[in-house]
Amino acid sequence: MNPTQTPPASSQQALQQLLAQALQLHQSGQFEPAKSLYRRILSQDKRQVDVLFLLGVLCAQTGALDEAERLLSKAVELRPAFPDALYNLGTIHLQKKRPAKAEDAFRNCLAHQPQHAGALWNLASLQLDLGRYGEAESAFRSFLRLQPGNLDALHSLAMSLSALRRYGEAKEIVLPLLARHPTAKSQALLGHILFIESDYDKAETHLQAALAEIPDLLETKTTYSGLLRRLGRLDQALILADELARDHPKDATVRMNRSLCLKDLGRYDEAIAEADAAFALDSKNPDLRRSRAQLLLQAGRLEEGWRENEARFHAIVDATKSMSFPFPKLQGLAELNDHTVLVWPEQGIGDNITYASALPDLIERAKSVEILAAPKLAPLFARSFPKARIILNAAESRADRHLPMGDLFGLFRPSIGSFPKQPFLQADTAAALAWRKRLDEAGPGLKVGIGWRSTLVNKNRELHFFPSLMPLGPILSQPGVTFIVTQPKADQAQIEEARRAFGCKIVHFDDLDLFDDLDNSAAMMSGLDLVISNGSTNAFLAAALGVPAWMFFLADYHWDCLGGETIPWLASLTPVERLWQEGWDNAVRRTADALQASVAQGRLMSPVKRSPLRLRP
Repeated sequence: MNPTQTPPASSQQALQQLLAQALQLHQSGQFEPAKSLYRRILSQDKRQVDVLFLLGVLCAQTGALDEAERLLSKAVELRPAFPDALYNLGTIHLQKKRPAKAEDAFRNCLAHQPQHAGALWNLASLQLDLGRYGEAESAFRSFLRLQPGNLDALHSLAMSLSALRRYGEAKEIVLPLLARHPTAKSQALLGHILFIESDYDKAETHLQAALAEIPDLLETKTTYSGLLRRLGRLDQALILADELARDHPKDATVRMNRSLCLKDLGRYDEAIAEADAAFALDSKNPDLRRSRAQLLLQAGRLEEGWRENEARFHAIVDATKSMSFPFPKLQGLAELNDHTVLVWPEQGIGDNITYASALPDLIERAKSVEILAAPKLAPLFARSFPKARIILNAAESRADRHLPMGDLFGLFRPSIGSFPKQPFLQADTAAALAWRKRLDEAGPGLKVGIGWRSTLVNKNRELHFFPSLMPLGPILSQPGVTFIVTQPKADQAQIEEARRAFGCKIVHFDDLDLFDDLDNSAAMMSGLDLVISNGSTNAFLAAALGVPAWMFFLADYHWDCLGGETIPWLASLTPVERLWQEGWDNAVRRTADALQASVAQGRLMSPVKRSPLRLRP
């Protein structure tokens, strides 16, 4: 009989008996006898699609992937609408690392059987692995409609949402998961989300729990090292970063994490070498590019740093928010003469003040300029940049090119010498005169603005600010000074505590909103002799007005000094550093000494900028 012909009924009955016997052997784990019977059936009828499928599955189970692929492909050829064969063929493509073919097989399976759980799961997992997080989210949700309580699917959905930066939604899934069934991977995911959200205390708890269960979770250990760095525990962070870099020298994220630890310790040559190694391993990773950009800026390599800083819009950690417009982005200086440029804010108020220092250059070169301003900055910007059009809503724009404010330095500040030395913001003259009168009436001696904390507090930011006025005792104890509160949302109880403790005169104008009314705040601060503060918005505002400012800052953390000892766009600002391994006491003492000398000399005497522990020349 021709094997392509259908066997007679008697033969069909015999084949069915053989198939039942083979299937029983297969299901009982007697694979070789089952294979023999499947092959015996196929020798009599090569078009037995179910037997092709079963033998293909059995070959896959026993590791004979090439034969399994051939058999399953033949089964699909003979019966195109065969979901289980397509599903198993897709799993073989996965094992052979052919993601595109695997995806085609799973999609084809789902086209014939939309509720095929295995195909949905594998397709979703594949999309997650390929970084196609939106598609993964959709596929995992489809799978969960079939199996609503599946823990692995819920975890994977949370991973997809986290990768899409929808951290709140991801947490809503992970928290109940942990309550029902705490696992290392769920602890790690929640710890990572909390780290991104700067909730460092809780992040540490969950990361530690994950590592206690599975100590070798690479991504979790890397995140934990980064967390230790953010918390100022640099010695611990570097020990872990060294270990990870030794064991995983080809992992770009690991190498960049170590680079950041070295940078914070002031070891710039080593940090740059490590960052370059990370960049060579993965030059397209936006988080690595952004971290490397800030390191290059800190080392004074401005042109390279500004160029790489474009990655800030695509990074996950400390991401910068972007805006979209119906007209293109400005592509370079050559376009300026012919276009109206809309400059839009991309970060916080302090950053907007920083980059505003380059707005005069843009206004001079462009056909015309619009500035999309935060309401609290709009009056100040309108006065300071009268040739620009200030708008509060992007819909008001008449521009044909747009530019994020952070790109201004890349266009106009290629070197330290390109930063002008003059103030760039202007207070209202009449308001400033009125405030000067109030300041004169406030008390004798120097009028010194004082700030000490941030209005946004987390464990990382606590390292950069003072919890209260009490650590500033050596400064506040200086006679011949009237201190003026420049601290937004100041705690009156803290002010009273300092007055009692140090016998100082601290004036708080409670009719002035130092947080939202920046125009009136600028008028007040323009009449001060000096501002002493941590690195807050109002310290930058005072210096942008040309008011002398002594600013406490944590060395080697920020890029603002651009390889030097000052902040180039704030000529009247003197940074007073502390290193990571010391407290604020010495920086406060140096500032108090300078204030005492200033009172004695009748003129401002700048404090010593560098910490005595500074090892770099």
